[in-house]
Amino acid sequence: ANDGSDAANDGSDAANDGSDATNDGSGADDGSGADDGSGADADDESVTALVVFPQPNSRSSPVTSESNKEAGSVIRAANHVSALSLPLREEEELIVQNALYGQGGKNDDIIASVGAQTVQRESMQTLHPGVWLGDEIMHAYQQVLNNRNADLCKRNPLRKHCHIFTSFFMTNILDNNRGYKYDNVRSWHKKVPGGDLFNLDKIFFPVNISRIHWALVVVYMQEKLIMYYDSMHGAGQLYLETIMRYIEDAHLAMKGTALHNADEWDLVDCRADTPRQENDYDCGVFTCTFCDMLSLDLPLVFSQQDISRCREKIALAIMKGVHCVVD
Repeated sequence: ANDGSDAANDGSDAANDGSDATNDGSGADDGSGADDGSGADADDESVTALVVFPQPNSRSSPVTSESNKEAGSVIRAANHVSALSLPLREEEELIVQNALYGQGGKNDDIIASVGAQTVQRESMQTLHPGVWLGDEIMHAYQQVLNNRNADLCKRNPLRKHCHIFTSFFMTNILDNNRGYKYDNVRSWHKKVPGGDLFNLDKIFFPVNISRIHWALVVVYMQEKLIMYYDSMHGAGQLYLETIMRYIEDAHLAMKGTALHNADEWDLVDCRADTPRQENDYDCGVFTCTFCDMLSLDLPLVFSQQDISRCREKIALAIMKGVHCVVD
């Protein structure tokens, strides 16, 4: 069931860049600007020690064979899923139980924050089994992943940054389903690492479809590839074409020239091997896990049976502000 909390940005629950104003679709204009979707700066102090599971790093270790590279990636993915599936430690279990089932307090009490993203008690409780996730959980968890990316890039200067925008990006660029409007997101690039979209490795665009379903568009910038990931295996052509148009418009605005060889870009709809949900409420957890694994260059080797544990790990990551990583 939709908790109804994930409408377009109202200017209160995410960082605002103070420039391009847009309407939140609820009848009130925020009067200040579209959410830049970036949350905290890369140096946010909530990026502390990560739980690291040492594995070969394909970005820093030379690989002489594509088959070896693929095999290593699959092994890292399997280890990552195994880590997600491990039972929580006693102290972790206590944190999660208090967050999800703790008694007392008001529903609108803020019980967690990651950078500029805050989570109310009632939003955290959507991580109970069988409940659809709203935007507060999605955005806070994605900020955890952005913080993790910043930490990984600090530790490995050869690693290119990735960035996850909030779902408000897609809501704004489509002008609340009124049509494409680049001006609504013209300045969002300013808060990506380095401020240059075209120097990133990957860009993630979560999509809140009609406030009942979550999906994901990923731009593989260096490969000139845009892919759509949907745990219900729906069609994503609208969102693929929207992001392709955004890339072209952003290049013209930022670089002053048309995107070179734009016709060489590939737009790929949801593939048959994308993990599929087996109910009508776990799409948000699947989308979060897509972001988690793809941001680490890992193949999507998880399934529905991993999702209950993923809900707990998402809650733990938000409460602690950090996430485990295979590196």
